[in-house]
Amino acid sequence: MPLRFGKITSDKTAISHLGNKVEKFDVGTYCNALQRYIWKHICRGKRIISISGLTALSSFSLALLFSSCASGGRQSSPPAVPVAARSILNVHQVGSIGPEIGALGKLIEPASLLVDNLGDIFIADRAINAIYKLSADLTPLKREGGLGGFGGGFNRPLGMACDAALNLYIADGGNRRIQTLDRNLRFVKSTDSYEDRDGQVVEFNFPSDIAIDNEGNIWVADEDKVLKLDPFYKLIFEASDKGAGYFILGRVSSIEISMAGNVAIGDAGNRRIVIMSTYGNFIADIPTGSASAVTWDDKDNIWAIESDRNRISCYNMTGDLLYTFADMGGSRPIWIAFGRDGELLVLDSNQRRLKTYEIIRGAEAPDKK
Repeated sequence: MPLRFGKITSDKTAISHLGNKVEKFDVGTYCNALQRYIWKHICRGKRIISISGLTALSSFSLALLFSSCASGGRQSSPPAVPVAARSILNVHQVGSIGPEIGALGKLIEPASLLVDNLGDIFIADRAINAIYKLSADLTPLKREGGLGGFGGGFNRPLGMACDAALNLYIADGGNRRIQTLDRNLRFVKSTDSYEDRDGQVVEFNFPSDIAIDNEGNIWVADEDKVLKLDPFYKLIFEASDKGAGYFILGRVSSIEISMAGNVAIGDAGNRRIVIMSTYGNFIADIPTGSASAVTWDDKDNIWAIESDRNRISCYNMTGDLLYTFADMGGSRPIWIAFGRDGELLVLDSNQRRLKTYEIIRGAEAPDKK
């Protein structure tokens, strides 16, 4: 179908033409909606990533943008689609631990999983309100925690992240706060609120996951919104139906940031994965099952646990399903991460185990010119 250019009209609306179909958006309010339309209907599968500063575009520059999309051109943002990828042939289990974690105790209700920059593994158990630390080879090292609202105590710990100094950030959902421990699980601080753009203190509702970007900013999944906070817990922006962008989120279950600066949001309430840049630009919307946990591999593919389908799936940035598998026999995967050597780590809540899988890939695909 021939492409025609879009334009900015005198009443400050953007009109994009695709064949005989016309979509009209208010630029000031719905620029992210136009971005979504362009991605889904014009640039699907191409390498454009985001549109920023849309209100400043002229008819001519928007026409050039559409031409760039049609030819697979890039914009000046981090790459969203890997240039080359190897197909996934199989996933093979190579190890596990649990329910017993050595002499440290048992997993009762494992909730989340984290691998730090040294390869050490952390497991949050929301039933016993504890954090386990294991080495990369699954050797138990330490356990800390217990029910409590003071330093070092938890009430249903959920998602975790680590910063460049290897400090551990934990979404302490029941206590409605973010708790920080050092890598030896010693208490550092806790924070139950953030400062909005008006300087007002806003309390967290029920933080369920947390991520740290390459600049040290803190991303918090808090019910139906995602907050980007600076290291001092001051709001940078909010992704929700109340924020400045076009992000209407349901129940946010998981958030993960890739090395390329792409943010994957498991929107379990709307049965999808939302991808955005760390600058807040919409990238893609991938329909899935109820994505309870998401993570990135080193090919910029997204792995997700689709809890309602009881399976683990891998998608590329354009939403194509690359691989899916399910471990039958009473398993119930709840969290997912990648280990130090590229192995896939899956936390199983029914079997109360941490399982490791080797991903077997095919030959490298040639670059498409």
